[in-house]
Amino acid sequence: MRNEETHKYQCFGKYNEKTKECTKQYNSPQTASEMNFRVPWPRVGGGGHPNQEFDDNKMFQRMCSWNDYNYVLCAGSKEFQDEAAASGIVQNHAYAVIGCHADVADTGIDLIKMRNPWGAGQVENADFEEDGPGWKLFPEIKAELKPMFVGDGIFYLTKEEFFELFDHIYLSCSDMTAFKED
Repeated sequence: MRNEETHKYQCFGKYNEKTKECTKQYNSPQTASEMNFRVPWPRVGGGGHPNQEFDDNKMFQRMCSWNDYNYVLCAGSKEFQDEAAASGIVQNHAYAVIGCHADVADTGIDLIKMRNPWGAGQVENADFEEDGPGWKLFPEIKAELKPMFVGDGIFYLTKEEFFELFDHIYLSCSDMTAFKED
């Protein structure tokens, strides 16, 4: 979660080091316990002390590492002051992070592939939205990522757009490939 004072990311978890127990988790944030504890950063991605905070660039690097390990990543959107600032993103809503792409096609552009779990509703006014200018300006990115726009809630954000719209990142250090059915 982003520290409102420093604007850097902190690492919290449900594990209470003192009691050696996890707080109960719920499906809905409205019924979830507010009990979160500062915890060490996951070893994958570089680790770190519980009090260590990271800026957007370091956080993106960690997200790419977690993505490389097939960890489950989600992001929580901010509470927006006005609808225009939301760019089509539902406020206080969780989105799946399904890919982190650093320096795509050697362009210096970092992209994050997202999905609205509702299966519809995508970003608006973004560089790499469905009809965004980024795809035309950087055909090499389009060639490398081969995006498909079929109205399934999947969209791309630049790293800068992502951190402007999302202030919570949720991580489960579980390899998603372990959930495959045989």
